[in-house]
Amino acid sequence: MRLWLGLACLLGLVRFCNLGQWSLWLDEALTWADAHHGDNYNWPGYALVRWTVEFLGETPSEFSLRLLPALAGWLAIPASWWALQPWVGGRRAALVALLVALSPWEVYWSQNARFYTMVQLTSLLGAGFVLRGLLRNSIPTACLGLGVAALGALLQLQAVIVSIALAFGPALAWLLVKKWRSSEEGMDAEGAAQLPTRVVRALVALVFLAGLIVLPWALDVFQNYRQVKQDPPLASLLHLVRSTAYYLTPALSVAALIGALVIGRARDVRGCVLLGIVVCGAGCLALAGGFARSSAQYGLSFMPFICAVALWVTSLAPLDSRRSLRLAVVAVLCAPLLAGLALYFTTQYGQRPRWEEAYGYVDSLRAEQDLILGMQAPVGEFYLVPGATDLRRPELVLWCDRSRPRAWRAAAKNKKTVWVVVRPDFLSEWEPEAREAFEGFLRESCRLQRRFPVRQEGRDLDVEVYRHR
Repeated sequence: MRLWLGLACLLGLVRFCNLGQWSLWLDEALTWADAHHGDNYNWPGYALVRWTVEFLGETPSEFSLRLLPALAGWLAIPASWWALQPWVGGRRAALVALLVALSPWEVYWSQNARFYTMVQLTSLLGAGFVLRGLLRNSIPTACLGLGVAALGALLQLQAVIVSIALAFGPALAWLLVKKWRSSEEGMDAEGAAQLPTRVVRALVALVFLAGLIVLPWALDVFQNYRQVKQDPPLASLLHLVRSTAYYLTPALSVAALIGALVIGRARDVRGCVLLGIVVCGAGCLALAGGFARSSAQYGLSFMPFICAVALWVTSLAPLDSRRSLRLAVVAVLCAPLLAGLALYFTTQYGQRPRWEEAYGYVDSLRAEQDLILGMQAPVGEFYLVPGATDLRRPELVLWCDRSRPRAWRAAAKNKKTVWVVVRPDFLSEWEPEAREAFEGFLRESCRLQRRFPVRQEGRDLDVEVYRHR
């Protein structure tokens, strides 16, 4: 157990590799902007990032902006073990930590100046207390865990989903236990004792009580998000499915499905609790996706639980009795993750568009009076205007995106040279007429100066630089 956990913590240090090398993208630039000018419900996250930059005594850089999320991402590795160890055993919990350590998805969000790994850390700490409360038949311990998990809502709203899942996941498992008790095969006393009714009811009651208090606030925050990320329900749900399938490797996904079947067939109470947490979390994300865009990163906190369910495959009879076969299963799960990490740090450029290089290329060639028209303009402003903080209102780089599809027309009428920085894949989100007009402008009136490719299967992250006149 100690060997696996130590290996996981050691390998997890890759989160700090090339931390300052990858270009920022839009949300990271807006993190720095909102840390100064934003009126955000989740101000603690922005304040922590800003204090980290100021503590390091430097102007904001990729490294300083991402250091705290990277640290939280690394701490999530031992936290995964701590949270699950009393519930699934030390060795299986250490293997969960290993899968979390090697996941390119986890590494990606650890190297982002956002708050997803910080929410995951609070979620794991909360889950650890909830599971211990269930084991010890302790209402205060379980409710403390729910409170700790809920604190993550001050960082990102999806922590509310985690809190709901930590209450209703055990409740769902409790209903299954009750059904099993009434079946012909019955239910053993040990399995029943793992889900004390009084604790499960207390968790559900606490969630309902807290919901009455925070629901208006949560709906207001969600409504603001919906105004920015409004998609048709079907498109949103498809995006959730596609992004989740992309980040969960086929091996891990198949193992999780098999693990769920093993749990159901064996009527394993502890496995049912973890599976219930995942199912409730997925259900909440799908429900939210019916009103606004829902994406895989909002479910990052559930990654350790998915890994735990996947490892239940080792409970199958042939694997349970043979250590070599169990190690083979672990190797099969780890191999795609290691391959993904190798690509992440090489040809995939950290799975980020090369905005810094593109805008830097423009800056090296432009004259002072030239205009710069670009997608993700705050990123360009961050790199081209040192010290700028009001990045939501860039002055040097003019916005050009699906919400401003005609911005290029005013620039084209100007007699100045215009540099256009675009990510072609974003054009798929434009209205067909606006997209056709803009592509016609690039094709007929501009010259492609340089392309900054990123080789990543399933996603087009290329950035192109055009010159008009």
